[in-house]
Amino acid sequence: MDRDRRTPDADRKYDVDGGEENERGLSRRSTADKYLVYVPQHVTYAMASVAVGSANVILQQSWSGKRFTSSDNAMSLPGYSITSVAVRYPLPLAGWRLSLKGEVSNVFNTSYQVIDGYPMPFREFRGTLGVIL
Repeated sequence: MDRDRRTPDADRKYDVDGGEENERGLSRRSTADKYLVYVPQHVTYAMASVAVGSANVILQQSWSGKRFTSSDNAMSLPGYSITSVAVRYPLPLAGWRLSLKGEVSNVFNTSYQVIDGYPMPFREFRGTLGVIL
């Protein structure tokens, strides 16, 4: 017999976050009222996380607008969207508060560039061990 019966959501905590940035640079006369080089016009992100027991699963989506590659804004790189997923798990060990995290960035293998001629990596896997202060 199960002594500690809980509803399916009893150990779950949900969190949602998001934001947006708009950038426009004003500088010398020749580039007045132009966007700064390599600064995206818009950056928007959304993040959702769910905690099940002590583990935390995080889904992040970011959208970046086009980036101009010339000061007169004649040339640009297209905007892009990137999805990332991470799982974080605390590891208490001999008085230390450690955290183990696994992350997959660019889940859908989006091809994009932040600087002209330098493509960013496709899907990336990362594992980290951290100390919680």
